[in-house]
Amino acid sequence: EHDELKTKSASEVAEVQKQKLLLEQEQVELELSTCEVAQVQQQNLLLEQEYAELEKNAESAIAQVQQQKLLFEKEQAELKTMIDSEVAQAEGLVTILRTELAMQKAEAQNNSPHLQAEMEQQLSQFKTQCEAAEKEVSFFRNKLREEEQQREQQQQPPRDE
Repeated sequence: EHDELKTKSASEVAEVQKQKLLLEQEQVELELSTCEVAQVQQQNLLLEQEYAELEKNAESAIAQVQQQKLLFEKEQAELKTMIDSEVAQAEGLVTILRTELAMQKAEAQNNSPHLQAEMEQQLSQFKTQCEAAEKEVSFFRNKLREEEQQREQQQQPPRDE
């Protein structure tokens, strides 16, 4: 009986030690899991920080582009106003020159042959000035048309190819 109790006792001690080792192993595994969770949480925080920084940079870039767009539109409007003014001035000059040309022509027809040659020369000069003014008006109209086409092209969204 004594040996039997001794064997049973030793067996129970071995079982308790085995359970203790299993518990210690579970504790180590739990501690490892806790470390892994902490690492994942740290990585999540880093990713959130990176995302916030990227978002901030994107917002800053968008603001810069919007500011540049507004500046460009302002410059385009000023340029259009200037070109419109130049065209209006040139058209006014053409009208004045045509009127004066008509008056000179009428006057030349009413004057003597001696003055008629002088009037013809002045008439030719006015005609040349009138043609130059018309070319200038045409130039500014073309420039204005080109600017409007460029503006329309730049306002269209880019197409994906």
